[in-house]
Amino acid sequence: MIVIRLNKLALNGQYSELAGSLYPYGQFTKYASDDVPDSPIPGKGRTDEAVKILEDAGYTKGDDGIYQKDGVKLSIKVAVMSDASDWINAINVASQQLKKIGIDLHADQMSSNEWTQAMQQGQFEMSIYGLWVAGAEPWMFYNQFYATANTAAVGKSAWPNYARYSNKTVDDALNVINTTTDVATKKSEYEKIQTQVFEDMPYIPILRQSGLSEMWSDKVTGWPTDDNVYANPQTWANPDLGIVLKNLKVKK
Repeated sequence: MIVIRLNKLALNGQYSELAGSLYPYGQFTKYASDDVPDSPIPGKGRTDEAVKILEDAGYTKGDDGIYQKDGVKLSIKVAVMSDASDWINAINVASQQLKKIGIDLHADQMSSNEWTQAMQQGQFEMSIYGLWVAGAEPWMFYNQFYATANTAAVGKSAWPNYARYSNKTVDDALNVINTTTDVATKKSEYEKIQTQVFEDMPYIPILRQSGLSEMWSDKVTGWPTDDNVYANPQTWANPDLGIVLKNLKVKK
């Protein structure tokens, strides 16, 4: 299993499988579509299919075993921060697997500032990163990473929609969700987004990582709980941090 091997060898088994629509489950489960497949990532490598796609496109293997076309190797750079050892390990594991079928994949390590600038301006071939969850509903998640309003032309700053994804169906659904309180309407619109995202796949899903928080409940109440995750309790989450603070009360 490709994902299981990547998780075991590079990520210390800390991650779990991811939904094909990149849907953030947990507290958002009620808005998840049952019609969207769980994952577009096959459990096993489809080597024969990959080779056929390359050779049908005119690629041939060079003396070093790497596919090439018109003298240009099939070599892909994956932008990554030089201090992100887990992500670098993941790239290296993927590189070993892909080299067996003639694809050269390697880490393009850079400083945090260089990487951030490259991501914001779209100056990269591929990158490895995560989509973070914020807000009490999945609207914030999809709006951050999929809304046309959060993208820009390559060379201009776009954040956090660094895939520069733009789709009218998604934009229209986000607008409806943002102007209604009806749960059934929201669910219908979220299903449209999930279906479109699964079809377009602007980000390649690999694995899911949990976020953990510690809370001092002896003297302070009002924290998010398993039964009421009204906001992301992690201290970096914005605007969630402000929402959590407004709900906290000191025990008397």
